[in-house]
Amino acid sequence: MPIPTRDLRWVVDGWGATRFEPGASPCHDLDVLTATSRLFHARLAAAVPIRPDGLPRRDDRWARAERVAFGDAPAPAVLPEQTRALLGRLSRELRTAGPAGDLGPERLVHGDLANNVLLDQDRVPLVIDVAAYWRPALWAEAVCVLDAVTWLGADPTAMERWADGAARQAILRAAVFRLLSDELNDVEPYHRSLGPLLD
Repeated sequence: MPIPTRDLRWVVDGWGATRFEPGASPCHDLDVLTATSRLFHARLAAAVPIRPDGLPRRDDRWARAERVAFGDAPAPAVLPEQTRALLGRLSRELRTAGPAGDLGPERLVHGDLANNVLLDQDRVPLVIDVAAYWRPALWAEAVCVLDAVTWLGADPTAMERWADGAARQAILRAAVFRLLSDELNDVEPYHRSLGPLLD
């Protein structure tokens, strides 16, 4: 759970705090990450059934990227050439992947889970630094899987489970989101991760 400041604010200058856990270590195990994602999002759905008021007003680069990924905003006019080329390819794939409604109901989700799960001294997962979005849980899990394969050394064959149906729709939207929010000039890591889905 987040920890409030002394004056009871949850966020200061865009940052929140969580309790320090001695002996905790980062979790890079994809099976643990996906299981944590499913449990965490089920509990969030029960605890927060209505969209928090502040989410639609966010205007940071991550919120803008999320809106583009779901077709709620246009892509930025100015992008590096490599980014624009991959974004175009992903957009073409999305046009044939079906409507976003296939992903399940929208709910409060953590859009940056892969880098924000720790294991405590007993190897129990701890979720920190919630990046809040009101989107389907399948999309949040897709972002987690994409991040784990691209940056945390997870087995690339994990992407094969995201090749069809709603899973494909989710991973394509996850890729658009990450491509635009990460602001990288080198998109080769994404080509490697997404290659099996786009070839």
